[in-house]
Amino acid sequence: MLLGGVAAIAMCLIGILGYFVVYKKICKGKKTISPFKISVVAVFICYLTVIAGAVFLSRAWEYDYRVINLQPLSLYREAWFTSTAVAWRNLILNIAAFIPFGIMLPLLSKKLQRLWKTVGIGFAFTVIIESVQFITGKGQASADDIINNTFGVLIGYGLIMAVLTIINRTKRNPLKLLGYLAPLLSAVIVFIAIFAVYQAQEFGNMPSGYYTKQDMNSVEISCKTELSDDSPLIYVYHVESLNKKQSRVFAEQFFKQIGSTISIDRDPVIYDESAYYYSSGGGILNVRYKGKTYSYTNFSSDAEADKSLNETQARGLISNYGIDIPAYAKFTNHGDGQYSFDIGVVSADQQFAGNLSCKILKDGTIRDINNNLLELNFVTERNIISS
Repeated sequence: MLLGGVAAIAMCLIGILGYFVVYKKICKGKKTISPFKISVVAVFICYLTVIAGAVFLSRAWEYDYRVINLQPLSLYREAWFTSTAVAWRNLILNIAAFIPFGIMLPLLSKKLQRLWKTVGIGFAFTVIIESVQFITGKGQASADDIINNTFGVLIGYGLIMAVLTIINRTKRNPLKLLGYLAPLLSAVIVFIAIFAVYQAQEFGNMPSGYYTKQDMNSVEISCKTELSDDSPLIYVYHVESLNKKQSRVFAEQFFKQIGSTISIDRDPVIYDESAYYYSSGGGILNVRYKGKTYSYTNFSSDAEADKSLNETQARGLISNYGIDIPAYAKFTNHGDGQYSFDIGVVSADQQFAGNLSCKILKDGTIRDINNNLLELNFVTERNIISS
């Protein structure tokens, strides 16, 4: 992003130099461009450079093959079924990123204050971006990206034309003003409605819903498992999660429990679904936001694995890390220094489910822990279709 910003400033300076030095001085150009229009051109060049940098320069080569998705609204279906902040954020950002495009084009020329011209140019620009992504393999070429980007241009066009309509007293027209603002208002209403409908559902959506359609006419489906016609009663639980700030507090408490702190020499690596924290003692903690699960690896000891611990001994060493494993967890010594505790859901008043695995060394150090024990909060009982 920094590289894109520097490149944008450089492009603006080149453009300004080209106008004042090459066009005005050397070529003796007589056509004068107003300072306002020069500013708009400079900002527009910066904007295009940043967009190009964000799309191409800031992305790793993510795919070994070219990916294209031409099914409209498939990314919206994915966001709806998974209902993650990341999925919705990406869709909204794809719209918002092209709003400035729609704002600045009409300011460059009165000829571009026609809807079809601005939106058409915006559409062509985003098709070029998606085509280059497909050719180079950087990112996924998607019909939804074209739709979102073009809609962003439409919103930007409506905003600037609404402002120009307000400024020009002779052209003020409430209906025309409402028409210009319609794309923005419709986007806000649609997204509010989507989130409201999701929140109104008792358990949200099933992430297994389909995102894209496939031609199944030549596919034969068979099932060897006999499905039950019964509708058994199952328990429904709520599992707490962390946000990014809470994950840091969790990491601080975890490291404090083992006599360490978050390293001041290495910055944490924060992702949308998890975060990595480095300890001053040479450990790495990966905190997963969903369910408050985590994994920890300690690189400070080179001792051999201890293969002979019983359940009581293993529980005692694990408790030094602030982990209290329920008594009903099933203990397994895997014989290579790896130990695990597994818990299945059996009753409504059960507080934990999942598993914990770890590797214990002969000096009493735990080399690594993978804690997937979920703390359960009973919500209700429901009948399911089949089991």
